[in-house]
Amino acid sequence: MLANGLASGDIYPKENLNLVNDIIENGGAIVSEYMVGVKSKKYYFPIRNRIVSGLADKVLVVEAGEKSGTLITVRTCIRARKRYICSASVCLFIQLQKVRIYL
Repeated sequence: MLANGLASGDIYPKENLNLVNDIIENGGAIVSEYMVGVKSKKYYFPIRNRIVSGLADKVLVVEAGEKSGTLITVRTCIRARKRYICSASVCLFIQLQKVRIYL
C-alpha cells in the first residue's frame, strides 16, 4: 500500500523501487488510492495506514516510536475494534500513552 502514485518515479523512498518490481514480478500487487504522478506528502501516510489496518484481519506491531505511523495504525485498529498483536515493549508504550487495548 503506497502513499503516492504508482509510476516508478512516484515510489517513495526510491530505494523501494526494486522491492515494488519484485512484488509485481512474483504475482503480488501494489495498491494506491492516488493517481499516477502523485508524489507522497507527509499527511498521506496516516491516510494510508488507515487503509492498511482496514485491509488487515489483524495487525502485528513489532516496533513503534512515540510519533510513529504505527501508533496511528494501532489507533485505527482500536477504533474499528480489530485485533492487533504487539511486542511487550510496544504494548507497554501504548498503555503509557493511555490508549485502550483490545486483545
